[in-house]
Amino acid sequence: MRTPAKAIEALAPNTRDARKVAYSVERALALALALLLIRSSFAHLGNPYYFLSTVYAYEIVGMETGRIVAAFVPFLQLLIGVCLLGRWWTREAYLLTGIIFLVFLAAQASALRRGLDISCGCFGASESLRIGWRTLLVGGAALSAASLGAVLAKTSSPALVSDPASSGETQ
Repeated sequence: MRTPAKAIEALAPNTRDARKVAYSVERALALALALLLIRSSFAHLGNPYYFLSTVYAYEIVGMETGRIVAAFVPFLQLLIGVCLLGRWWTREAYLLTGIIFLVFLAAQASALRRGLDISCGCFGASESLRIGWRTLLVGGAALSAASLGAVLAKTSSPALVSDPASSGETQ
């Protein structure tokens, strides 16, 4: 089984070129995930009562826990999005992004299994999608992107890409 790092090396045999490709892919993933998280965060912060009602609609948590989740999640999404954009604590941000989407997928699967026909609550009331295969695919893709981003963030960094001394090459 090929790891993402091996796949990138196959695309760019030169180690420095492979790191550049890995870094570019990692940054693209960070941008996409950050925009997704920040967009969702702003929708939840802009209409907190709708988000709270969405949390309750999943019928997983009680009243008090629901209020805590609805108050905490939008700020966590915003913080993670900013960290991904700013390259601060990148691997940790990817890990938290993965956890958020894993929990989101589990909540959706649970609601679908119980026959609930509810909005996913992803982007507020204006873009209310019903939970289903489409929302599960989006969540799964985001979870996969976060996982790949975490792997690439470990193997590629700006210093390794731009510094010829770090790769053992001379100009």
